[in-house]
Amino acid sequence: MRYLIIALLAMTTAVSAQTEYEIATSDWPAKTYMAHRDTVAYADIGQFFGQYFPIGYQAVAGAGLVPGAATGLYWSLDEESDMFNMAAAVPFTGDAPDTLPEGFEIVEVPESQVLSTDYYGPYETLSQAHDAFDAYMSAQEMEPAFLVVEEYVTDPTTEPDSSKWLTRIHYLFEI
Repeated sequence: MRYLIIALLAMTTAVSAQTEYEIATSDWPAKTYMAHRDTVAYADIGQFFGQYFPIGYQAVAGAGLVPGAATGLYWSLDEESDMFNMAAAVPFTGDAPDTLPEGFEIVEVPESQVLSTDYYGPYETLSQAHDAFDAYMSAQEMEPAFLVVEEYVTDPTTEPDSSKWLTRIHYLFEI
């Protein structure tokens, strides 16, 4: 019985309650991140974030800077291998620290035009929101974004209900 309950919980957390997405156009301000960038398989993204977000947050706080929401930066996807060129990134304001953790770099994202939406739900169904972006950009005959940004606003360690997890998704375009 216990395994049945666990299986049912797993099934219900993998379904997003959100089915429609309002995609808005706006200006993106320049932002600076402490980031660990790598090529990561889709199946390994959670582990990648779990390994590098804590290091980034510790380094930003240790430098006396105030961090923002944990962020995934995505430059490209190789669809054949399901591999992302991406980074686990911690935004901050102020001067970059003189020393960085091993494997980390400072990434400066310039001002740009942006399409954005708020996604509420578990991370496993974020692709639904990205599908909405694909449909929108196709209908508008837009070129692909140069960077996709996912800001993980809600901390899942403090909010157990995955339907309340807010991820702000942004598709950035050169001005």
